[in-house]
Amino acid sequence: MVPERLIRALVYTGILAGILLWARFAVVATDWLDKVGGG
Repeated sequence: MVPERLIRALVYTGILAGILLWARFAVVATDWLDKVGGG
């Protein structure tokens, strides 16, 4: 059996990675939209 602590650590790591990924994507997307919209 996998220890519950390990599962919890993996879940938290996954959530953190997801948030960082989305933040990075948002920055790139807004930057790109700025370039496209601003000409």
